[in-house]
Amino acid sequence: MFTTYLFVIGAGLLASMQLFLLSLKEKRWHWFWLGLFVLAMLVPIWNMASYLASLNGQQFLILSGLFRHLPWLYGPLVWIHITLTGDSRADWRRRSLHFLPFILQCLLSFLPVPQLQFLTSGTSHFAILVGHITSYIVLSCLYLLSRRRLFFTHQAKPLPAAYVGYTTLIVGLLIIMLWDFWVSGRSLFWGIETLELWNLLFLVEGGYVTLLALLAPTLRWQLDLPTLKKRTSRLTETAAASLADLIQQHMETERLYVDPDISLVTLAEKIGISTHDLSEVLNVQLKQSFYEFINYYRVRMACLKLNDDSNVSATDIGFACGFNSKSAFYNAFKKQLDTTPAKYRAMQRSE
Repeated sequence: MFTTYLFVIGAGLLASMQLFLLSLKEKRWHWFWLGLFVLAMLVPIWNMASYLASLNGQQFLILSGLFRHLPWLYGPLVWIHITLTGDSRADWRRRSLHFLPFILQCLLSFLPVPQLQFLTSGTSHFAILVGHITSYIVLSCLYLLSRRRLFFTHQAKPLPAAYVGYTTLIVGLLIIMLWDFWVSGRSLFWGIETLELWNLLFLVEGGYVTLLALLAPTLRWQLDLPTLKKRTSRLTETAAASLADLIQQHMETERLYVDPDISLVTLAEKIGISTHDLSEVLNVQLKQSFYEFINYYRVRMACLKLNDDSNVSATDIGFACGFNSKSAFYNAFKKQLDTTPAKYRAMQRSE
């Protein structure tokens, strides 16, 4: 069992070093914070391995002291890592505030204050820590969902596959953390301790964070998108309606939607209006996201081609209309017309 722990810890250390080197090479600092998170998670796993070794008469250093406060870093490290994947422009003064609970724990360990002992030990400390970590990971999941909405506000193409994989990994991390809280809570509140269960928990945790560190660079998840800040509308209803007509006219006459890489920014530049005005007209006046707006025209053009170009495959028609993948074409077509391109073509021929 001890050998298994050493293997997991060694793999985790190598994965962390890989993330640190990657952050220096690519200047993408979200890898750095993920590496710190993995290192912080490996400390209790090392302590468990050392404890198991002591049962067999072997002695290894157990990391105590300030290291016992590392769980207070789990949430902030995950949060900073995730938010940097969505916006690499760092506001370090605001982000540094997330480390205050950890700093407070460290200070109280050196300067014990009897009135604040409930913050550093016992059931109250455990409950606060559980809420602290859980809230950060849940917020990280919600942040990823918000970037998904923002992506479709700016882009007219499917999300990168890495987004789905990365979101799955973060949700998995939340599930493992909840399992950790359950095992720890059983021990703290009811005195139920099972060495086999602790072994399984630490091995799964160590293996998972190592897997997270190894998969993260392969997914290449990085989605820098400008944030459209909420603001009161500066367009009158008449002006918004006029802009809507102008936008639709450009789409009809210039077929801007056939460009698979068209975005909110490029469309606004071609029309000659601001991205804020374009986004406001689409969302408020036309009740559509940018993704839905562009795909409406693409699907409409595809319907015409499916009727006329009988010798061209449905997939090639989708690419000609601006879709950058077969799945994106079929999903958009199905969503709008509740049928597939092939069935639509067959129905049109039978009429």
